[in-house]
Amino acid sequence: MTQTPQNPPAEGWWLASDGNWYPPQSHPNPTPPKSNKGCLIAVAIFVALLLVGGLLVVFVIWKFVDDVADGVTVGDVNCPSADAVAELIGYEVDLAMSGNILIAAGCTYTSIDASSGAGVSITDGSGLIADDVLADLASEAQRNESEASSIEVGDDGLAFGSGRRSEAATKVDGHIVQVEIFAEGIEPIGNMRDEAVELLEIFVGLNY
Repeated sequence: MTQTPQNPPAEGWWLASDGNWYPPQSHPNPTPPKSNKGCLIAVAIFVALLLVGGLLVVFVIWKFVDDVADGVTVGDVNCPSADAVAELIGYEVDLAMSGNILIAAGCTYTSIDASSGAGVSITDGSGLIADDVLADLASEAQRNESEASSIEVGDDGLAFGSGRRSEAATKVDGHIVQVEIFAEGIEPIGNMRDEAVELLEIFVGLNY
């Protein structure tokens, strides 16, 4: 079909070098259809990442449950289980995990009964702050109308006990390890100096 260049017979027709218009399907270089392969690959990668992330979460939860019976790794330290701590201090507690904080790592246990329970904090810090920690412990003993005394755990260990707060700390392998047992409610929990020392020994045994 012959037409003038200014008057194609229909949309999509193309003008050949012979001056004639031809339908789109007869073009010698047809435009290839757009491919969705790139989108499909992106979707596949996204789904794969979701699956891997989900499996990782499941593994972490399983590992946590599996470890709680004897001890739990938190950051760079192994924490005594909540059951072991509860049996030692006589109050039910939950383990609230926390990772490394600046130059320290640790285990924090919170009371299940906030009105009359006890909380526990175990901190494993750099030996660079050891003397400061021990000095603070001695000062805390005085504030609680008690006195810090030496213990046979690690090096230069000290401990004290009072009705609402008991602590123990010692130097070990270039670190300072401190245990604090304190009342979380309005009721006193009694002197737990010996329990703090025993928990310190347990922690040191798990990690050093």
